[in-house]
Amino acid sequence: MRFLKIVKFGSTVSKSVIFEKIYTIIMRKSITILLLFLAQLAFSQINTNNVIHTGRSRLYFGNYVGAIESFNMVIKMKPYLPEPYFYRGVAKLELDDFRGAKEDLDKALEIKPFFSDAIMYRGIVNYNLKNFQAALDDYSSAMELGGENADLLNNRGICKAALRDFEGAIDDYSKSIKLKAKNYNAYLNRSIAYQIQKQWDKAIADCNQLIRLKPNSPMGYISRGLVKIEKQDYASALRDFDVAVSFDHNNAFAYQNRGMVKQELGSYEAAIMDYDEALKLDPYMASAYFNRGIAKEMLGRDGYQKDYDTASLLDPRFAKRPWQTKEEIEKEAAAQQQQIKAWQQAQKSGNKQPAATALPDSLSPADSTMKKIDVEELKRRKIRANLAVEDSREKPLFSDENIEKVSVQDRNIEITLLPNFEISTIQKNNSSNENVGYFNLIIENLNAQNNYEPYLTITNNPDRSVSSMEFFSNQILMFSERIRVNETFSDNYFYRGVFYSLTGEYNKAIADFDKAISLNERNLPAYYMRANTRTTMIEIIERQKVNEQFLGTLNTPNQKEKIGTLSFELFNDVFTDYSVVLYMNPQFVFGYFNRGNIYCKSERYYQAIEEYSKAIEIEPEFAEAYYNRGLVKVLLNDVDGGAKDLSKAGELGIAEAYNVLKRYCN
Repeated sequence: MRFLKIVKFGSTVSKSVIFEKIYTIIMRKSITILLLFLAQLAFSQINTNNVIHTGRSRLYFGNYVGAIESFNMVIKMKPYLPEPYFYRGVAKLELDDFRGAKEDLDKALEIKPFFSDAIMYRGIVNYNLKNFQAALDDYSSAMELGGENADLLNNRGICKAALRDFEGAIDDYSKSIKLKAKNYNAYLNRSIAYQIQKQWDKAIADCNQLIRLKPNSPMGYISRGLVKIEKQDYASALRDFDVAVSFDHNNAFAYQNRGMVKQELGSYEAAIMDYDEALKLDPYMASAYFNRGIAKEMLGRDGYQKDYDTASLLDPRFAKRPWQTKEEIEKEAAAQQQQIKAWQQAQKSGNKQPAATALPDSLSPADSTMKKIDVEELKRRKIRANLAVEDSREKPLFSDENIEKVSVQDRNIEITLLPNFEISTIQKNNSSNENVGYFNLIIENLNAQNNYEPYLTITNNPDRSVSSMEFFSNQILMFSERIRVNETFSDNYFYRGVFYSLTGEYNKAIADFDKAISLNERNLPAYYMRANTRTTMIEIIERQKVNEQFLGTLNTPNQKEKIGTLSFELFNDVFTDYSVVLYMNPQFVFGYFNRGNIYCKSERYYQAIEEYSKAIEIEPEFAEAYYNRGLVKVLLNDVDGGAKDLSKAGELGIAEAYNVLKRYCN
């Protein structure tokens, strides 16, 4: 049976409650007919044009997650329209969900093959997916339909440059500039192409034009400074980078490039200061670590090896150095001396020399072919910054600098599995309810039997605020009184167990669930919550053990025991309860989801994927299951499969999915 999530997206979407209490004495069959009639009436009264307009407004103002929600509604009602797929694809593009965007744009073009805007945006998506030839073909097709366009020519030029066709790229940039004389991005990209072609004077001419178009922007000065470095005009390059820093004190590239010039001029201390500043602004700038390592090595300062290693970790290209550091030379020499000693001992004993310790032909005990690089050779090293100093190439449309964008994909969040679903409660008069969870018929029947007092729901984000704790405590007192009056009614123990669990009194909760099950062996919610409560207790106990183990390792640093791994056997009773739940109701998707989480915590990832997949098979719009399955797939290096799941999770309202997509899938 399909279930509906009552509130999605937290604060990004206005709260809306789909199911309200219906008080009636009409027979159940009549109630069902009435509900179906009301749902159909409400569905037909939604004006799709208004919803599309709302979605476009959200798209314009940067509320991309909200825009996707709007277009989802239209697609459900009118899946034959190309526009909602197109706009949803644009929203996903802005959230860096390139695979999801391509899927939507492909669908829009399947419905409307000559949709030029969709072709253009698919070109942008293909470029970001590094399908450069496909992107180039899309831009060419868009121009065949709508004529030459400055932005399309600029973007096609970028594709040609990516395909190493720099002459073709320059030609497209020049045509773009001819159509749009003040095309800043085309000048910038053409200057880069000229630099790669070593046409320095033409590159500088374009940089001068950048400065004329935007005299207060650091980009023109940075680009011109890079060209002057290539021409070995270091004094002029230094002036350009000084101006760039004065215009933007938070531009890591300006500091990095200025440090590089100072290093070329022999001012190593000053260069290190600039690299330090660049790394404060961008701790992941590999070239800054690498160049700082060179400067430190030149000065004989400690830490240069660490900088080289960090640069290599961030960008493997920096691991291929044409020289060795002092530490590396000493380490290799020590290893070779060990080989020599082993060889000498083998010779004295008359034993045949093992291949593993064979003496290299080029090495003798008295002489080594190792050569230390002298200072002059170190000075001649030049580490060039990437020519595309930063990706400032604006996408066609939506390029207004005054539009405030909600970059959920850029937020610094902790990436973890979404937690288990549990049965919680809603305070009906509490306006702070951000996520009232999912509708489920089993829970709805319980609510109806108790006149929605209390109002139960299924959620993985229960409210545990101070006011809620007071409410939970009052509910415990109320159900304790009910139990005193009637000790044989199973549901009273179940309800009290739920509130004990929510207040952290887990042993009392389990005792109540045991009692509820003993009174009614078919009490599915009691089995389910007993499994959840046991899981919580196991995790708390194991966390305490981890803390104790960690403290122990401080005294025994050589301890190699793996800390914090949860044994699958710990969850035997939990799995038994979930199995009973799913035996009684194989469509209860939350049981599969929670079992998937336990498999993950026990590092049984393929079994976890199977559980999430079962939940999705039953409920194709189970956003949390897509999200967790996507994380596990990425962990198992199935990046494409993980990206597809995360894209779907984002489409269904899990905004954090876009953060994971950008960080691990693009």
